[in-house]
Amino acid sequence: MIYKAMSEKNIENRSKQTCPHRTGSTGFGIVRRQLHDSKQNNEEPSRAEIFTDELKSRIEAGQNHEEAFVPVLGKDQPGRLRCYGASVTRSSLKRHEEIHQVRGEYDDKVSSIERQMEGVCGLLTVMLQQMNFGKSEEDIAALVQAVRNSPSDASS
Repeated sequence: MIYKAMSEKNIENRSKQTCPHRTGSTGFGIVRRQLHDSKQNNEEPSRAEIFTDELKSRIEAGQNHEEAFVPVLGKDQPGRLRCYGASVTRSSLKRHEEIHQVRGEYDDKVSSIERQMEGVCGLLTVMLQQMNFGKSEEDIAALVQAVRNSPSDASS
């Protein structure tokens, strides 16, 4: 009876583990020994080196970064993402990426309009110089600059 309760408690505890003691079929002890043997000064590898070595080997084997991360460090808790800080979820991260993409498209459109505005102002300057209303080049440049800086009134 005691052994059955202890077994059930151990099963429950193992299911809560977020950092497994194995990397697939190879245990961390074997990975640690391989890293120790590969070092020239025979120093013990740190835990970080073991994780980074395993991540590198999985990425080199063709897994993408996300596919390599989960088996090494374990599944994320529901509603959370490791390495992103508090209150970041997959949906909030996706939303942030979408906003960043839209903002990039907006910035591209604004810079395109600014380039077009520069062209129009240059054309206006040339036209005013050719019409020569008796104004100097400085007066024409000031006039174009005033038009460029004045806000457009959409209600008129």
